[in-house]
This record gives sequence, structure tokens and C-alpha cells, in this order.
Amino acid sequence: MRLETKYYYLRISDFLKTGLFEMKNPYHFHGGNSPLLISMPHAGTTIPQDIARDMTPYALQRPDVDWHLPVLYDMAQACDASVLCAEYMRYVI
Repeated sequence: MRLETKYYYLRISDFLKTGLFEMKNPYHFHGGNSPLLISMPHAGTTIPQDIARDMTPYALQRPDVDWHLPVLYDMAQACDASVLCAEYMRYVI
């Protein structure tokens, strides 16, 4: 017997419209004039309440957040770099 696997692809913009939760401003962007883009996808800390209520106390401590990246790349604006930083914690995405 052969099992058929189906893959469903959903663009993030479509996912945000599904009504599962409302994700406003999923990232922060500072545009610089140099060709350098610094991306911090795991520095987000926001967890919507409807997701947080199902999480364990340990997960709510946000142990997987890259807490030091914003401090490490604090020099980005001085270098006129563009910075893209997540608002939501990786557990949400």
C-alpha cells in the first residue's frame, strides 16, 4: 500500500489572513543606505496570548530567543546598514 503525501504551501501573507491569530507588524525594519542588511529572525519576543496560554512555563521564559543580537548589532545604524528584526518569537511562526 502506497501512502500519498500532500504538501501544502502557504505564503506568510496568506497565513496572516487565516484568522488563527492576528499578527500586526511581524518585523521591524530600519532602512540604511549601505549595501549591508542585518537580519535577526530569532530576536523576536512577542507571543500572542492565545498561543501563550497553551505553552509550558519553561517555553514562556523564552529560552530560545537570541537576546544578545540586538546589542551585538547595535552598531548597525552607525554603519548605515539596514536592519530587519522579528517581532514575534520563533515558537509563534
